[in-house]
Amino acid sequence: MQESDAHLLIEDTNTDSTFTIFLKLIFASPEQMQPTLHKDEYLRRMKKLLSLMMPVGSVQLSTLCLPFDKQLLMLYNRFSLLALTIRILPAAENVLYRISLAQCYVDFGQSVAAMRLVCICANNFLALQVLDITLPVGPVLKWTLEIVQVLILEFHTVVSVDPAAITALLVSDGTRRCRMELIQSTQLLSGFHDKSHMTTTP
Repeated sequence: MQESDAHLLIEDTNTDSTFTIFLKLIFASPEQMQPTLHKDEYLRRMKKLLSLMMPVGSVQLSTLCLPFDKQLLMLYNRFSLLALTIRILPAAENVLYRISLAQCYVDFGQSVAAMRLVCICANNFLALQVLDITLPVGPVLKWTLEIVQVLILEFHTVVSVDPAAITALLVSDGTRRCRMELIQSTQLLSGFHDKSHMTTTP
């Protein structure tokens, strides 16, 4: 996900974690199945395999002791699996289903800042990947809109009492957090905007 390069999934490295090896094994499965199976049977087996490995419940994150707490890493792993399933089954209905899972994993409006940043990064990466394999980007954009609406609403709520807080050097923690999240969201989404102009994906 960090490199935005699916071809790295076929390379072996000494630094691979257990989870990375798991992802690479799943990614290699289609190459083993496809040549020996009819299309319908191949799709049936792949859907079954992906359904078995994909969690569907939400991630309950308590107070984080470290930026990369074990629970936060769990969320990174789930989004990585979603990206992989979209890559393995590049179909519009699969994108719609996987993005719906991504939205269910986290209640963005009730999440801590660290968890929100993971969601924003995942949203950006999934959008870029959908564009890369020329699939409809609508479901990802809908999730993007929901994220942005939450951040803007919170920001307006915080500064409504004192509009000068928007430009003040000394602001409350709440205002500073909302402002930083909006800036980070804009930076991440700008990458998606630039990439979207390089493709004809609907």
